[in-house]
Amino acid sequence: SKGECESFFRRVVAKIKAEKGRDCLRLAYVSSDFGNHPTLDLMQSMFCFHRTDIELFCINLCKSDHSGYSRSLISVIEQRAEKRRQKHERKTKHYIEIPEDVSGKEGAEIIRKLDLDVLVELNGHTAGSRLDILAHRPAPVQITYLGYPGSMGSAFIDYVVADKYCIRPSDTHYYTEPILLMPHCYQVNSFRHAYANVDGRDKQELRREYGIPDDKVVYCNLGRLGRIDQDLFDTWLSILKSVPNSLLWLYKHPKVAALRLLRRMHEENISRDRIVFAGPAAPKEDHLRRLAAADVYLDTLSYNGHTTGSDAVWAGLPMVTMKGETWASRVGHCLAACMDIDGMEAAQSLEEYKTKAIELGNNSQKRKEIRTEIMSKRFSNPLFDTERWTRNFEVAVASCACLSPRVFPNSKERAEAPLKTAMEGDLLYVPDVAIQ
Repeated sequence: SKGECESFFRRVVAKIKAEKGRDCLRLAYVSSDFGNHPTLDLMQSMFCFHRTDIELFCINLCKSDHSGYSRSLISVIEQRAEKRRQKHERKTKHYIEIPEDVSGKEGAEIIRKLDLDVLVELNGHTAGSRLDILAHRPAPVQITYLGYPGSMGSAFIDYVVADKYCIRPSDTHYYTEPILLMPHCYQVNSFRHAYANVDGRDKQELRREYGIPDDKVVYCNLGRLGRIDQDLFDTWLSILKSVPNSLLWLYKHPKVAALRLLRRMHEENISRDRIVFAGPAAPKEDHLRRLAAADVYLDTLSYNGHTTGSDAVWAGLPMVTMKGETWASRVGHCLAACMDIDGMEAAQSLEEYKTKAIELGNNSQKRKEIRTEIMSKRFSNPLFDTERWTRNFEVAVASCACLSPRVFPNSKERAEAPLKTAMEGDLLYVPDVAIQ
C-alpha cells in the first residue's frame, strides 16, 4: 500500500543515516541526452517530483546544448541542491558535465566521489553512451532505463526497468539483468504538466494550416520513415484502398525513403494526392497540436512509436498497433493497454491490424468516441501520471539499494524491500504506491 511503501522508504533512509551518516538516498541520472532530445522531453517533469530525502544528481555526458530543456533541468537540480546546501552546508555540485574526452576511468572517479547509492543510466546502447565509465562501477547499484529497449548484456548493470507489457516471463532468458517491472507503463512522460493545453479543438483550422482537406480520413504516423518496412507499407496501402476517402500523413525525412514510398504507391496505382508529407515541427507544442488534425494513428511494427506513440495518444488519436515479439515492438501494446479503451486494443496479427484500421476509417462515430474517452482520461490515467510514476520508481530504486550488499555492506537483513516479496525469478514487480 501507499503507507507501507512510505514506511519502507523511511526505513531505508534511516539505515543510510545509521551506516553512512546522512539523511538521504543519493541518486544520479546519467545521460548524453540532457538537452533537446526525447529522453529529457519525457523526463522533464519527473525531476520536480522526486522526494526531498533523495539527493538528486544529473550527470551530463556532453556539454549543455543551452536549450530550454537543458536550462530547465539545471534550474530544477540546482534549486534542489541549494535547499540541501542551506541545511547541510555541503557544496557538492549536483549538475555535472563530463566532457567526451575524459577517459572512462577518470569519468568513473568523478562519479565515485559523489558517494552515490544508485545510478540510473539513460543511454543504453545508443549514441553518446559512456559504458566505459560504468564498467569501472562508480556506483554500488547501476540501473539502465529508457534510452534502449533491451538488455545491456553487461555484468556491471544490475537492473533494467521495463513493464509487464513489454517483457513477458518467457523473454527473461534474453536479459542478463534482473528486470524491474513498473506497475503501469515503464516509460515516464511529462505531458500533463508540460503540454496540458494541447486539446485538439481546432482540428479544421489545423488541417487548413497543414494543407490537409477537411473531408478526408487522415491516417498518420509522424515518426521516422526508416521504421516502415514493405509489408507494413503495403498494409497501409491496402487500408487506403479500403477507405476511399482517406490519405496518409507521414514525416518527410529522410528524403530517399519518401521517394521509395512514392514509387511503391505508383506501382500500386494509388494517386500521389493520397499521401501528405510533413516537415519537422518545433517547439514540441506545435508538433502535438498538429497531430490533433489527424483521425487515426497507425503505429510502426518492427519498432513502435515510443515517444511518438505517446504523443499521438496525448493528442487524442485512436491508435492502431500490434503486439510484437520484442520490447521495441510491444511499447504500442503497452500504451494501448494502459489507456484501457474499447477499440484500441493491440492487434494480434497484421491482418487484424489492417481490419482495425479499416473499421476506424469507416466509422467516424467510433473514432469520435475513442477520442472523447482519451481526452477524458488524460488527467487521471496512470499512463500520464508523472508523480505516481516517480513515487513507484523511488520504491524500486530504494528496494535495489536495500537489496545490495554494496550499499549496505554491514547489513545482514535485505528481505524487507517490497520487491523481495514480489520477486518471481528474474522479474521484480514494483508495487503501485497509489493502491491503498
